[in-house]
Amino acid sequence: MDADNARVKLALGKQNAIWVKRDLNGKPAPAPFPAVVQEALHKAIFKK
Repeated sequence: MDADNARVKLALGKQNAIWVKRDLNGKPAPAPFPAVVQEALHKAIFKK
């Protein structure tokens, strides 16, 4: 917070993420994000 109690952004970051599913042998593999997750991310990013 600033001296007048205004919020101050201290940092900005970027992250790459993947959704992982495991095959029958338990080996992880990238997979598409489930629709409900994609919708939630879209709403959070674009505020719609």
